[in-house]
Amino acid sequence: MIEQRSTLKKVLHVLNIIQLTIFMSLIVLGVVFLLNTRFFAKKYAEFLVIDTDVQQADAIAILSGNEGLYRLLEGITLYKDGYSDQLILSGYTGIDSVAYMFEKNEVSTEGVEVHEASSTYENAVQIKAYLDSKGFDSVLIVTSPAQSRRAMMVFEDVMPDVEIHLSYSELHTYDPEKIFESKDIRENFTNEGMKYLYYFLEYGLK
Repeated sequence: MIEQRSTLKKVLHVLNIIQLTIFMSLIVLGVVFLLNTRFFAKKYAEFLVIDTDVQQADAIAILSGNEGLYRLLEGITLYKDGYSDQLILSGYTGIDSVAYMFEKNEVSTEGVEVHEASSTYENAVQIKAYLDSKGFDSVLIVTSPAQSRRAMMVFEDVMPDVEIHLSYSELHTYDPEKIFESKDIRENFTNEGMKYLYYFLEYGLK
């Protein structure tokens, strides 16, 4: 009995040491994080961006959102350059609101598909339904740098059987190195950073 109590005390002692070690480790990590907030923020800002992969596809889908004019210009240019014969405007209330961009670039709006999605997930769901109805199996999505990783994550989850390519305009203003210098870039980063975490947790996307 005495030997059992002694063993139990040793086990409890070891557990206390482990708990204390974990607690102290968390404190150290917290201090390191606080001292390196800018470093971690910049790394996360960089993480949100993935490289473009511009290739011909059955359809080009322009997603509405931040830096909308740059997205439109990029998508229309790709359409005009023959990367696809089908153009989709996803997240737009109608073609009339952006018709001037087509006129300016001498591109007809005839046959342009318009979806009134209100989120990136709805973008993907509606575009997938359209691709299926046409028998298409590839799409080139046009977004912004800060939304690129989240958009690709969502589209790959919604349409695993579709070949997905990505593009965004080189005219974009998003620069992870300047998130503490520019209010617009910082707000863009904060917005997209929170959305990425929300989508990852809400939909279990990986």
